[in-house]
Amino acid sequence: MNVIGGFLKGKRLIVVKEKWLRPTRQIVKKSLFDTLGNISELQFLDLYSGTGSIGIEAASRGAAVTMVDYSRDAVRVSAENIRNCGIDDQIGLNLDDVEQFLKNNSKKFDVVFIDPPYKTSVEKINKIIKCIRRHMVNINNSLVVLEYDAVFHVEMAKTLKTKSFGITILNYLSYIR
Repeated sequence: MNVIGGFLKGKRLIVVKEKWLRPTRQIVKKSLFDTLGNISELQFLDLYSGTGSIGIEAASRGAAVTMVDYSRDAVRVSAENIRNCGIDDQIGLNLDDVEQFLKNNSKKFDVVFIDPPYKTSVEKINKIIKCIRRHMVNINNSLVVLEYDAVFHVEMAKTLKTKSFGITILNYLSYIR
């Protein structure tokens, strides 16, 4: 897997072939960043960051990135990828439960990317999206992108767009005031 845009374009990332890990495919990543457009100088939060592919891509395109994952193995691989790219100063990497991180962090984000394991319940995802709204975003202009295996509707958010890639679906959400 490679970084596909920005100043790190072409940089190879470590990918781990493990059952617990489902890296975002290149075609999905390209579509995501084509849709986001210019993210330079935006605050970007990558939840369930896995190997760090999405967060590193965002940093390569000029965003200030915070990544969170609950898996020690995933954070270890992310840290190695970040080091290999030489962008330690652009990315905050956190080993934490996503909900705990959201409750304990007061930083506001412009873009929140959520890529939970597909086995994650709809109830848990709704809880996370509600928690993001309460604690992490500027309601007026933040975007939440959920990578999941289903089209997702949240009562407090408006679905702006969905894009399917086989079983992977990107759900673009904005919060309703």
